[in-house]
Amino acid sequence: MRTARKAYVDTRARTWAEVVENAIRIALVVLVVTFNLTFVGVASTSVDVSQARTAVGVTLMAAALLTIIAVTRVWRWRALGSWVVLVMGAAGLCLAAPMTQVSPQLADTWWPSAFIITTCSFLTLAQMRWGWALAGLLLALNVVIRWNTWAPAPALPHLTRWLEVVAATGQMVLLTASAWIVGTMCRRAARSVDAAREENESARASALQQQDDERRTEEVDRFVHDEILHVLRMLAMAGEPVTLPEIRSAVGRMRQRVPGRRATGRRWRVEEVLAAQAEAEAGGFLNSVKDDVPIQVDVRSPLRVALPMQVVDAVRAATREALRNVAQHAQTDRASVAVAVRGMVLTVTIADAGVGFHPQATERRGLASSIEDRMRDVGGAATIASAPGSGTRVQLTWSPAEDPDPSVLGAGLISEMFPYLVLMIAPRLGLGLWFGLLMSGQFPGAGILTVASVVIVAAGAASAWSALRHDRLSVAASAGLTAIAWGVTVLNGLVLPPEAPHPRLLWMPVAAAAYVTLFAIYRPRRESVICGAGLAVASAASTMHTVTSVAEWMPYLAPTMAPLITLALAMAVRIGAERMAWALYQAEHDSALAAAMANSTAAFDRRLTERLSRDLEPLRSLLREAESLADGDDLSPVRSRAEALEESLREALMVGDHVHLRRTMADLRRQGAEVRLRLSSGIPADVLDVCSGALVALSRMPVSQVDLTGLAADDRWRLSVLVHPMPASDVAESLGAQGWLTTPLEDGLLARRTVACGPSPNGATSEAGVQQPQ
Repeated sequence: MRTARKAYVDTRARTWAEVVENAIRIALVVLVVTFNLTFVGVASTSVDVSQARTAVGVTLMAAALLTIIAVTRVWRWRALGSWVVLVMGAAGLCLAAPMTQVSPQLADTWWPSAFIITTCSFLTLAQMRWGWALAGLLLALNVVIRWNTWAPAPALPHLTRWLEVVAATGQMVLLTASAWIVGTMCRRAARSVDAAREENESARASALQQQDDERRTEEVDRFVHDEILHVLRMLAMAGEPVTLPEIRSAVGRMRQRVPGRRATGRRWRVEEVLAAQAEAEAGGFLNSVKDDVPIQVDVRSPLRVALPMQVVDAVRAATREALRNVAQHAQTDRASVAVAVRGMVLTVTIADAGVGFHPQATERRGLASSIEDRMRDVGGAATIASAPGSGTRVQLTWSPAEDPDPSVLGAGLISEMFPYLVLMIAPRLGLGLWFGLLMSGQFPGAGILTVASVVIVAAGAASAWSALRHDRLSVAASAGLTAIAWGVTVLNGLVLPPEAPHPRLLWMPVAAAAYVTLFAIYRPRRESVICGAGLAVASAASTMHTVTSVAEWMPYLAPTMAPLITLALAMAVRIGAERMAWALYQAEHDSALAAAMANSTAAFDRRLTERLSRDLEPLRSLLREAESLADGDDLSPVRSRAEALEESLREALMVGDHVHLRRTMADLRRQGAEVRLRLSSGIPADVLDVCSGALVALSRMPVSQVDLTGLAADDRWRLSVLVHPMPASDVAESLGAQGWLTTPLEDGLLARRTVACGPSPNGATSEAGVQQPQ
């Protein structure tokens, strides 16, 4: 257990700088795997590995690629690994590249291009100080070898040695720069974000401490409502339909939660925090709720997702309460719980096919306090949809982003923190202009491709600028860019000279792949997939229409694969960054929370002890007795005590800490009166003052029964007091003087009053005023 926990901690990102480094490592692995598929394909037709020199050279180049993958696993060795990769790559290039076989079909096809771009990208990202110097050495070596091994393409006499070398080298530099720009800018932004986060950490901990005191009272009330009253209701129904094994199980868990005679505090230990986090990451944090309800629950949670402790607790408690509502009211024995993550938004859906209800016409204490408020307290939300005969669907959502948009990278959070991530498309757009200008006079139809290059660059730059300003890319812009990309790719393939296949002549798929990256940042993933796959299909179909022989078509393999390689890289970075961002926000939140939660359990226990007050000892006694129940025991005493305690605790939740009202109710009960309350949740203290004044007036005369009811209606509270038997006339006069409208009944008195309330800072009321009856 200790070993697993240690591994979990060591692999978790703690800062945005670590998130960026992990994303770079993932991108490099994807780059090596995908980009060098074309390297293998082209090399297989360009070199003869049966020759010893060529075989050694290709082996060294392959070893260099494997070293890159190994270094990404042990990133602290990247400085040493850079030199090893450079030496092996340069040696392999010197041995194998000069042995390139020249044929009319493959003239000017330079098979090491993918290897050089991959290696230079690694060198510039792994060696922050000397990266470009090392990459420059490899690029210079490639220029020398390429210059000496170049052979003219018979059908393209205008494609000279210097033009080919300049075009190829420019392509390598621009694609290497694409990776370097993204890595460098994200690293700088991450350092800035981490510095700001450290400055705000103490302030966040202080704010959490202040919020903790306010939240604890609400948590205690929810615990009493959700847990204690639930167990008491089970005891009140002991025997049928609730069985003794179910009662003993629930009572055993409750006895562990109810404070002992002395509420002793403890700190949250690192082991407990990690255990909760590991449970959440394993997707099993909702499995335990199945044991708390007497219905069959299907939990589908296939994802591994890291969550802050408070979010785990809130989601679990809200899910449990939703399932209890199903068991008690839905008239069905089945429900489902589904966990999903889209972007950086967690969604938990609890659904049943029961009788349903009208949400607007139903008293909402359980729904509002136990589900909606719990999620709101941790920055999440809950929506409840139901209709008679259609079942109920409760959806819980949470995200570390304040205004999450699941369609964009990191729900908009990562692109907001790293806004210039969009600049990663600039080198590819520049590549379109680069080839458009260099190749404009090489074959008939090249002129129109130059115009198309300008169009694709202008459209991409304008869309990137708009997305950078508004953090969004519209559906219309996405559709328009996709159409442009596909159209210019097909045009490029159709105007190619059939007698002279050459990779430099097919540059539109490479330039248009910039749109795939743009969509990966600002649009749903599927649009990146559609655009990238469509580009590859358009390139393959149009070029095969022009060049029908597979052997002659091989020079076009690399540019045709470029959109797919870009797509794989973009998706790997997006998925990896979003998953690691979950872990980072978990660490960030829990770090600040730990500072505010020292002795939090003790504070909760103290507040719970205060809330239970006189009912605490009877509750302990009842739980001890219930846990020892056996078959054949008389259950009626337990039932009656449970019902009495349930009524008392519900009354405590309604009255809260209003001492004067509780004392007045106690005085009436000592006089022999039965006092019953029916008050909605969230009743303000000044409205309780009004209720207390009415009970004081009633306590002056003997009465046998008092029913006090209070219902919220918009910004008013409608109060009524029903008294049996009819009190003396001076009591009615006293109530009338307080603003109550009294109506004599045959055997009692009905008093009504409407209290208008204004909002107060704590969400209750700031002032109460009497609305005189009409």
